[in-house]
Amino acid sequence: MVEQGIGVLIVEDDSMVAFLLENAVSSVEGFSMLGVATSLEEMFRVLEEQPVNLVLLDIYLGSQNGLEGLRRIRTKHDGVDVIVVSSDKKAEDVALTARLGVFDYITKPFSFEFLELRIRMLIEQRMRLRKQYQQNFDLQPSGISITSLDEKFLQKIKHITETNMHEPDFSVEKLSSEFGISRAHLYNKLVALTGKTPIEFIRILRIRRAAQLLEKSQLTVMEIAYKVGFNDPRYFTKHFKNEYRMTPSQYAKKHFQPADNTFTEL
Repeated sequence: MVEQGIGVLIVEDDSMVAFLLENAVSSVEGFSMLGVATSLEEMFRVLEEQPVNLVLLDIYLGSQNGLEGLRRIRTKHDGVDVIVVSSDKKAEDVALTARLGVFDYITKPFSFEFLELRIRMLIEQRMRLRKQYQQNFDLQPSGISITSLDEKFLQKIKHITETNMHEPDFSVEKLSSEFGISRAHLYNKLVALTGKTPIEFIRILRIRRAAQLLEKSQLTVMEIAYKVGFNDPRYFTKHFKNEYRMTPSQYAKKHFQPADNTFTEL
């Protein structure tokens, strides 16, 4: 089953080809057309402003070099998938785009049935990756070996959040700013990889850090709530219970109970 709401941006300077691509993509259930860009400048403006999941990129955009645009996508918007749609298929271009993480390289003319098939294959691959990251999503420090850009992305996001989670005003805006990406890009990529929004991501890491502290420290529940960035201990208890199906005090008593430590129920 195809994931709903896949945002697609077409980057094509041939108006007829762009029209045909737009009609083809718009007719497919689950795809959301975010527009047609005829230049790299337009493309990056849309990438900054809208939650783009997939770019159909013509690497021959008149006098502009689409390959340079592809490099910039990988630098600033690496969570966006790209399918190259080109009038030529030079071996060196195919090799370069593959190294830059392009999912597919399709040569004109092509059937729209084939394009739709390739897009669906890409989406299914993304869904499998999301399930994998959701299953492995954990706050516990571990010796995870970094084997992909996606894992590096998650590790950096996790590091920034852990470093700042004690600040009650640490927000999605601050997270995206420290990472150096737009809020739209952060939202898009986190949801794609983990199924969690940035707000949920930050809250879950805070709650799981609190669970670690309840297991290993002699701090009170209230002290732990403040330590992980919750100004309101009752609000903290509510979200902790949603995550672990028990209150923080119950969790502490079950997992660790030092003789000289008293946990106060909120």
